[in-house]
Amino acid sequence: MGYWVLSVFYVALTCAIIAVELRRGGRLNADPLGIFVLVAALQCVIPGIFIFGLLPLTARGEETGSNAFDRIYDHADLSSAYLLFALTCTFLFFTYVGAQTTRSMLVRRFGESRVLPQYVLQVSTKGLVATLLLGLAFTAAAFQSMGGSFVERYTNLILLRSVELGVEQTALTSNALALLQSWSWLCIVALFAIRNQRGKDWVWYLCLAMLIVFAFLGVSRRALFLPIVFAYFIHVMSDGRWRIGKLAVAAIVILPLVAFGKEILAAISFGGSVDQVEQTYATLVTAGMRTSSDVGITITESLGTISMLDVPPRYGVDNLMSAVQRFPEGMLGLDFEFPERIVRISTETFADKWAVDIPPGLMGQMWLDFRVFGPVIWGLLFGIQIGVLQYAWARTRRSLQSAAVFFVLTFIVALPINTGSYDFTFSVDIFLVIAVLMLTVRRRPPEAMPAAAGAHSAESS
Repeated sequence: MGYWVLSVFYVALTCAIIAVELRRGGRLNADPLGIFVLVAALQCVIPGIFIFGLLPLTARGEETGSNAFDRIYDHADLSSAYLLFALTCTFLFFTYVGAQTTRSMLVRRFGESRVLPQYVLQVSTKGLVATLLLGLAFTAAAFQSMGGSFVERYTNLILLRSVELGVEQTALTSNALALLQSWSWLCIVALFAIRNQRGKDWVWYLCLAMLIVFAFLGVSRRALFLPIVFAYFIHVMSDGRWRIGKLAVAAIVILPLVAFGKEILAAISFGGSVDQVEQTYATLVTAGMRTSSDVGITITESLGTISMLDVPPRYGVDNLMSAVQRFPEGMLGLDFEFPERIVRISTETFADKWAVDIPPGLMGQMWLDFRVFGPVIWGLLFGIQIGVLQYAWARTRRSLQSAAVFFVLTFIVALPINTGSYDFTFSVDIFLVIAVLMLTVRRRPPEAMPAAAGAHSAESS
């Protein structure tokens, strides 16, 4: 009964978020703050409705069919679940506080964005497409080196993504795999930058073909459905229309990918059959629990962290380690001894020490860092970043180009929501995306725009 009540609380929190957004702008807001909060709700709030609504209906030890998830749910208790909900509410509240306070400070310093001239974002499509072609050549060379036949190479790619010891991991293949997400995201920016440019149809189709290749070679559910998510939100940001029908269609495409994507890839790699994929889940409740847990993986991991991990406060050291691990050991003669990474502690607790990293989840990491003050500090830090983007977005003329750039930046800020770790933010693929955007995106006042460029700039759809 207690879990069902908690499920109702998550419904109430969802309604509260919608009410705040309606009050903030008179409708659901398609700005960086609104998009960030929606991304957080899709991962931290809405899945909680189904997870805690279905949990009492599952058999103990068979909640999802995933050993790590089932172990977390077996050790969970009501007090940990309600603490998780309280941390989520506090985090969202202070994210709003941080964003609104930061925007107010920028308004006092630079002026109200509504009365100041708006800038126009221009994406250098020549430079961006040339970069993507280099990325395609690099990826093709790596893929070619992974085996004889196409099927063998693709199977090895899946195994390499799964960190199978039997597949040779060279510098070429490892870096190519790590950068696939970068090329995919940049393809999406290129598609929207070219969208309304005259005489560039063939370039648009070239970028679309490259996006399909990069998504296909990404050999993960995330690589397949993120382009759909990006395209939807970029359209929303460009004109403020939420297109509920298209959102429903996107959900119909994405949810089966989430539910069966891993099993399909495993069947390709290990010679499985369609029947095995169909028999992934014993019951509909198990299928619902697994899908909800995968979408809201940060909820599941955070629940496990709160109920199963008993370590001293981390005080943000894990985020520092996420940044410094990108530098060679002993660089500049510095030799710091950091504590064991929390992702390895959580992995060993939820599964075993040989398993692939299982992070502590967003709320779990907040709790580990500063206990009850964690969501306050994390919320304010996220809010400051979003507040800066919020002000910059208000100073920028809406277009498909600007929406593509700002959504990618907002999504990068939101990356730790999924895991609670900055390992995926301080990574080579994100560095590449930011570097390419810095080189190919220009911001100019409207009056400084050449007539030709103005004629070909992307308009709101």
